[in-house]
Amino acid sequence: MSLCRSQFFFMKNTSVLKACGKDASNLVKFTLHSSNINNINNNISNNDINSSTLNFIRSIFTKDLDSNNNINNSIKSSSNEIILNSKILKNPLLNLQNQKINSNNNKSNNKNLSNLSQRRNFSSLNNKILQEIASTQSQQSIKLPKSSWPINSHKGVAYLCIGTSILVFAIVILGGLTRLTESGLSITEWKPVTGALPPMTQEDWELEFAKYKESPEFKQLNSHINLDEFKFIYSMEWSHRLLGRFIGLVFVLPSLYFIARKKVSKKVAFRLLGVCSLIGFQGFLGWWMVYSGLDEKLLEERRSKPTVSQYRLTAHLGAAFLVYCAMISTELVLVY
Repeated sequence: MSLCRSQFFFMKNTSVLKACGKDASNLVKFTLHSSNINNINNNISNNDINSSTLNFIRSIFTKDLDSNNNINNSIKSSSNEIILNSKILKNPLLNLQNQKINSNNNKSNNKNLSNLSQRRNFSSLNNKILQEIASTQSQQSIKLPKSSWPINSHKGVAYLCIGTSILVFAIVILGGLTRLTESGLSITEWKPVTGALPPMTQEDWELEFAKYKESPEFKQLNSHINLDEFKFIYSMEWSHRLLGRFIGLVFVLPSLYFIARKKVSKKVAFRLLGVCSLIGFQGFLGWWMVYSGLDEKLLEERRSKPTVSQYRLTAHLGAAFLVYCAMISTELVLVY
């Protein structure tokens, strides 16, 4: 009977609580259920209801209690929000502060959007510029023909330059010894090719000695020397000339090979051709210097004893140093 009364009471009061909303009715339902549990327990203990029935009824009401706890928490959170909104409406200062905060947030968002747009515009401009540069470079690459000369030169050219520069240094020293021994005028002819071979027989030596006897140096200075002494001064001048021929062959032929096969850059090719021309010019200067001491007319004009012109000697020595420096500079260009 008590259970029927509690249900009748709940049905009667729910019509009143509908205005408060669904959540309020649930809250009332929760309170009614809690009171009904106690009443049911008392009635069950008085009427001696079965224990299984008691457990079933308790499980139903505990489930209702859990659901009602969740409803209560949601009601509290919603009520807190309503209280805060009411405070903001009552206090205009809080409302102004919130409006300022919202305006500041909107401004910062607008600035970020403008910065992003500017960056996108800048990146688009950069892309356009890069595309134009690439197009112009491609047009230039199409217009300009590719060079057949390599960018880097063969390493053998560097070894060639350093080796022949040592030989040039050696020939300068040998030329100084030839000058000191007064052997420069012992060979009276200039034969770049056939003069590479020395006299092989006794007759050849006597023929060369006879040519030397006709020179002004023998007539005025060395009329007392014999064939053996002549062989010494002849060998000094011949070795000097032979070393000059050897330097020309060692440098000129490999240089022409590297240039013809295009194993060097265009700049290095011009350098090698310049050094080759200097070597040939050096050979001409050597004979031009010797001829100044063999021609009697030139000696009379200079009023000098039979010796080479000091000016031509300086030119010959200066050209040797120029060849040496050109080889060293070419080697440094290739290495560095």
